[in-house]
Amino acid sequence: MARDSFTMQGDVFQSAATKAASGNSEFALSTKSARTMEVWATISALTGTIIFSFDTTQDGTNYVSQKVSATLSSTGRYTYVLNRADHALGKAMRVSWTLSGGGSVTMDIAGLRME
Repeated sequence: MARDSFTMQGDVFQSAATKAASGNSEFALSTKSARTMEVWATISALTGTIIFSFDTTQDGTNYVSQKVSATLSSTGRYTYVLNRADHALGKAMRVSWTLSGGGSVTMDIAGLRME
């Protein structure tokens, strides 16, 4: 279910949690009429590697990847920007990830819709 509220601090795609498998964010955020979506992934612990995919949907069910991050192997805060001119932002966006190397990750992911 897409969430509609946005604050200057960004809304949560994935609250702080440790994940030991590939998966999807707990929330999809409404893109409404956004021209740009900015996404922050904060990784506080990581073993193995992780790749993020930024997926959008028109119907809330079928998601299409719009952008894929580089392979990450270190902790830190990563910022990704998707704009409507380059990506089909659709009606909502989620973040999915792929863990490799038998890894696990502790992270949180937030986003901000900019009109």
